[in-house]
Amino acid sequence: MDGSTKRPDPGDPPEDWQDFRFCEGKYATTSTDDGQAALDPSEPPWQPVARPLWVQRIQEMQDAILRAELNVHLERMSAGDRIRLLRRVRGWTQQWAAHELGVSRRTIIRYERGQHRLPWMRLSMEHRLRELESISAELLVSAFVTR
Repeated sequence: MDGSTKRPDPGDPPEDWQDFRFCEGKYATTSTDDGQAALDPSEPPWQPVARPLWVQRIQEMQDAILRAELNVHLERMSAGDRIRLLRRVRGWTQQWAAHELGVSRRTIIRYERGQHRLPWMRLSMEHRLRELESISAELLVSAFVTR
């Protein structure tokens, strides 16, 4: 086509027919309206409504139940599985998890493989792991829900 708005001839290249079909044919827009309603400047912007108190109480009860169930589930897991789960939901490397727990990367590897020389964690590491699990409780719950 030569840039005019006339209908292309059947002998024109096929891309000219596509241009006509989408720019001038049945798929062409007929309105210049962008679909957005004009805002009234005298009207105050919309403010979200606070949740009713009864909804907040229900959500708090559900949160408490989920946290209790999470703690029970975590208690049943080995230290290595807990560390691996925490790393997965937080997107951490073994090096970063070691930094956060205050141990070496090699210690994290041993725990995750179940090859640590002690069957239990040091108390300071256990305390820090519980802190991190508490901070990441919502991520951990979502990891259990999506399984």
